[in-house]
Amino acid sequence: MHRRLFSLLVLAAIVVVFFAVNMLASITLRSMSVDLTSDKLFTLPAGARNIARDVEEPIRVRVYFSRTLFADQPGAISLHRRIEDTLRQFAAASNGRITLELIDPEPFSEAEDQAIAAGLSGRPVGAAGEKVYFGLVATNSTDGREVIPWLGTIEPRLLNYELARIIYVLNNPAKPKIAVLSGLPIDGAEMDPMTGRPQRPWLIMNELRSQYDVQMLKPGVSAIPDDVGVLLVVFPKSFSTETWYAIDQFIMRGGRAVITLDAQCQAYIPPEAMANQMAMYTADRSADLGPIGDAWKIDLAPQTVAGDQQNAIMVDAPGQESRQVSYVVYLLLNADLLSDDDAITTALQLVTVQAGGVIERQEDSPLTMEVLASTGTESMRIPVEKVSFPDPMALIRDFVPSGEQLPIAVRVTGDAPSAFASGPPSADLPSDKHLSASTTPINVILLSDSDMLYDRSWAQEVGLGGMTLGYQKFADNGSLLLNAVENLSGNSDLMSIRASASYFRPFTRVDEMRRTAEKESLAEEQRLQDELRAAEQRINEIQRTRTDGQAMTLTPEQQAELERARGQQIEARKNLRQVQLDLNREIHNLGTLLRAINIALVPAVVALFAVGLGVYRVSRRGADRRRVREAEVKAS
Repeated sequence: MHRRLFSLLVLAAIVVVFFAVNMLASITLRSMSVDLTSDKLFTLPAGARNIARDVEEPIRVRVYFSRTLFADQPGAISLHRRIEDTLRQFAAASNGRITLELIDPEPFSEAEDQAIAAGLSGRPVGAAGEKVYFGLVATNSTDGREVIPWLGTIEPRLLNYELARIIYVLNNPAKPKIAVLSGLPIDGAEMDPMTGRPQRPWLIMNELRSQYDVQMLKPGVSAIPDDVGVLLVVFPKSFSTETWYAIDQFIMRGGRAVITLDAQCQAYIPPEAMANQMAMYTADRSADLGPIGDAWKIDLAPQTVAGDQQNAIMVDAPGQESRQVSYVVYLLLNADLLSDDDAITTALQLVTVQAGGVIERQEDSPLTMEVLASTGTESMRIPVEKVSFPDPMALIRDFVPSGEQLPIAVRVTGDAPSAFASGPPSADLPSDKHLSASTTPINVILLSDSDMLYDRSWAQEVGLGGMTLGYQKFADNGSLLLNAVENLSGNSDLMSIRASASYFRPFTRVDEMRRTAEKESLAEEQRLQDELRAAEQRINEIQRTRTDGQAMTLTPEQQAELERARGQQIEARKNLRQVQLDLNREIHNLGTLLRAINIALVPAVVALFAVGLGVYRVSRRGADRRRVREAEVKAS
């Protein structure tokens, strides 16, 4: 009886101690954590710690979160907790120069008025007109201010970068200067020629202006200002010789450049398209390196688009909205296709490409070309005319993998010759400072697709009632360009934390099964269509040979031919259904296996380990007791 009571008291004491330790830990160990994720998703990267450590003046960060109104939304609470934990890590790394304030702007309170005055966007909830807030306001000691109106728009992988960027901007108010020279309306336009409405700047321009002093140059420019650190050239189509000379000489005197080219630019509207809509499909929409490419012997492959069946984006099949097929020239390049050896791409996870070209280097080029992004091995060089009138199914039927990886983004370095070795192309240009070769090794980033900078290629607008709250970034295209500019301008800390590892783990085996079935389905469908056309042709031939004046009536021979064609159609459709059924069955079986592993096998392994550990401990205690008894016997 006393033993049972003693056991109950011990059990009660253990429970009390357990809860006491948890409560004490939640208070005293709040800033301590152990990150057990494979990619250290919840650990502040070294670059972010460096940025926090370099803060010189106080920075105040206020996070507005309607905790009470968000009580029934665990997703928002979880994101808020992660943002809070991340900011606490920034504050700890800054040695107290970054302070964090957590504010709950209750409805109709002074805190809500402060949130509105700071530019935060509230979202209405309930019938009483209450609003929820989830935003951030950061300020420095010199009236600098950075605002994120709605934190829910931040892609989780970019959280470390977005917070580090704000701290970096507030700690470095003087922005480096870059110049942008574009053949596309990247900075907006007074009127969109297709819609007749004003066109706003691309999102990438807002990203650049948040970190740099951006100077827009006109395509007819004949010189690049000396105070420009990095030159961004976008889609250099129909540039004048004088403009190419300005770009050439900027690079020759040590200037760094990022140049985006294209084989079939989707964002480019040919001038003749205003009078002839067919020009959107027939006009030349490419842009290469012009005379610079001839001198460097590095340029886009002429009239060639990079195709990749394995990494293609799924689109609706023409005329079949319920069915999706791979569009082999619209690509999703994952981390495996992005260089791990270059700081620009090493932290990126996903880059999208829309009908991009193939960058080639001739064997006798004096320069080195390092590939930063490429297609997979299931690639093909596709003639640009096959993409002018898009037919995803035809592209798949004609697709023959080459086994080579086609360069999409590259870094070009080395001692470069000028494209204007004999001097300026015009007598109006000064010749006293002309350079026939680079004074130092050049460093230039080339991208084979200009469309990858367009908003819809990497970000989706998040709005409320006609008001833009922010953008949800689903790809790292913007990060790729910003990384390139930062790398060339010498800023490495922000670049190193551009994107953390992805929370998404693709089902590569399922994707491979889908692609195989897709090929089989399209091949079967093509065979069906060929047989139907052949049957129709035979019927028409029989009709043309009739001389009885009853061409509108089917003869028994025609009727039999028609019935045979219909039978073939039914059989082919049955085969198509079977291919899809087999695919679904394989995917289902794979999913069942994965669920069994997660639900049963892993817990079973853990349980067996626990049982084994318990047996080991019991046997060890028994052995210890036996040794004690034997020692006592010997001693006696």
